[in-house]
Amino acid sequence: MFVKFLCFLVLACIGAEAMVCFKGICDKLPERGPLNCEGSVIKNGGFCRCFDVCAKQEGETCEAEFIRGRPQLGTCDKGLTCKAQEHMIIGAGKCVKSEDSNETVQKPERSTRTLCEQRRISSMISMVVYRGQWFPKCDTQGLFVAEQCDNIGQCFCVDVHTGVVDETTKVLGSANC
Repeated sequence: MFVKFLCFLVLACIGAEAMVCFKGICDKLPERGPLNCEGSVIKNGGFCRCFDVCAKQEGETCEAEFIRGRPQLGTCDKGLTCKAQEHMIIGAGKCVKSEDSNETVQKPERSTRTLCEQRRISSMISMVVYRGQWFPKCDTQGLFVAEQCDNIGQCFCVDVHTGVVDETTKVLGSANC
C-alpha cells in the first residue's frame, strides 16, 4: 500500500511540474466576469498570466514561497506582506500588515517557463535515454547556458535564447563558448 502511495505521489509531482503555459493558452480559457475587489487588482496575475486577479487582503492565504508546479496562492495587497505560517501547506502564508506601510504590491514569481526550462523538463520526463543526449542547462533568468554538454562528454555552444546548437563547436571537453 505504501509503495502505491509513493508511486502516486511521485507521478503527481511529475505531472504538476510538466504543466507548461504555452503560447495561445489564454485564448482557450473561458471569459471571466468583472472583478469586484476589496483592494487592488493585479494585472495578469492569474493562471498563466491570462487574466487579472484581486490582491489578497489581510488574513487571506497567499504565496509565501514560490513552488513550481503548484497553483499560485495569490499576492498580498499594498501595505501587506505574505508571511509563512506554521501548520500551513509548504509555500503558503497569510497576508499581514507590513512593518513598512509604503511597501508596494508583492510581485509574483514568473509563472511561465522559458524555452530552456520547457526543453529541460521535456528531456527529463521523456524516459528515453540515447547516446549523445543532452539535458539543457538554464541560467537564473531561464536562458540557455552558452556551453552545453551531452551524456558522452561532448560539449558545444548554443544560442542562449533559442538553444540552437552550433555544430561547428562540438568537441570532447570544454567548447569555450
